[in-house]
Amino acid sequence: MTHGTTVAEVVTSEKYKNESEGESEVSERKRHWLFSVVVLLLTALGTVAAAKTVTLQWATWGPAPIDQELIAAFGAAYPNIKIEYIGSTYSEHHPKLKVLAAGGLAPDVYAVDGYYTAEFVANNLIRPLDDLIARTPSIDMREYFPVALLDVEYKGKIYGLPYISAPQYYVYNVEHMAEAGLPKPDPHWSRETFLEYMRKLTKSDGQRTIRWGTGGYVSWGSVWPWVWAVGGDVVDDVNKLFLLAEPATIDALQWVADLNLVHGVVGGDFAAQTRSLSAMYPAGFPSVTKADWPFEWDVTLPPGGSGGQKGIWKANAMAISTTTENLEEAWTFLQFLLGPDSPGHRIYVSNKRFPPQTRDRDLWNLFQPLGTEPVSLREITLLYASDYGRPLPHLLQWDEIMVNTIGGALSRISSGAVSARMAIEQIRPIAERLIAAEP
Repeated sequence: MTHGTTVAEVVTSEKYKNESEGESEVSERKRHWLFSVVVLLLTALGTVAAAKTVTLQWATWGPAPIDQELIAAFGAAYPNIKIEYIGSTYSEHHPKLKVLAAGGLAPDVYAVDGYYTAEFVANNLIRPLDDLIARTPSIDMREYFPVALLDVEYKGKIYGLPYISAPQYYVYNVEHMAEAGLPKPDPHWSRETFLEYMRKLTKSDGQRTIRWGTGGYVSWGSVWPWVWAVGGDVVDDVNKLFLLAEPATIDALQWVADLNLVHGVVGGDFAAQTRSLSAMYPAGFPSVTKADWPFEWDVTLPPGGSGGQKGIWKANAMAISTTTENLEEAWTFLQFLLGPDSPGHRIYVSNKRFPPQTRDRDLWNLFQPLGTEPVSLREITLLYASDYGRPLPHLLQWDEIMVNTIGGALSRISSGAVSARMAIEQIRPIAERLIAAEP
């Protein structure tokens, strides 16, 4: 058979030979030869089809070394799916995605901060995954911690798998505690006990403060455990009522501001050991930042109060674009990254990027071998996951409501420019109008 001869031509040629020579004279050798040619041609065609390469674009805010490790592992498992990486800083990431999407160039798979889930869904930028999950037995959403799913769900649908899903830990310097004669704090401490600890941890050289107890918490990203501890909240369950002006909440905001304004226990730098306790996500841990903390540290829950004890559990969605032309490959990649027991999930937790999203013992031994520092990390994470973690509200106008309006008021409270009562009353009409427009 010459180059360019088709299967049909080979078969036709043999037919004419058979007709001229007679069927009985066709040798067994020729029949075998014809069969072999057809098989070889079909195999070649199948190899060409199988070798087709699909390229996916993937966008995150890093850190890039961990993402490149994930890309390399995925490429080894799926050599016909190439990943084109779009890395950005966190501040650049979401604006860049919106620009790309507006130009019809949205990446196939990308991270969306839980703050912005509602906005990306409302603008039809990410697709629900319920249909893909329903036909994929290996993705059992019941394996994830329920609290880890709250930031990937919106109005009854799932828009991603949980990514960098973790508590906001209260991280403390164990050596400072010992020096001040304090036992490790009981996870179920009160704000009164917290203040007592911070006063004892704050240290002066006789003329000035050289070590502070804690950081400030009157900000849109950190104040909520103190508000929840008195039974307060930002908005109601359906995002229609502004609740920060309630008397108990106002008192809580002022109490937290007074940690600095009255008690003088707020300041310093945790890594430099001029502060003894900070609120922090795992992204700030030295295992991720590669900073050196030459001291023993551990983690605990934020203090509770009359309204209970809750801390922030913050998650993000690793999502699939509504405009992807390679849905099956995108879903394959997403499963590899963040499936309950996927290779990517193992890479993330072995790098301490975030804690396991399930109770799987092997994953936990990768993340936090028993007996290693910080010794309470596993216990506190599981407490958050079971009873003490809660997400922030899903607001379509997140930046306008939380960062610009409420955040501005909290900044004025923190600085002492105005009282908590006055600051919240000043923004109340604006906040109520914005919240009333939420879907």
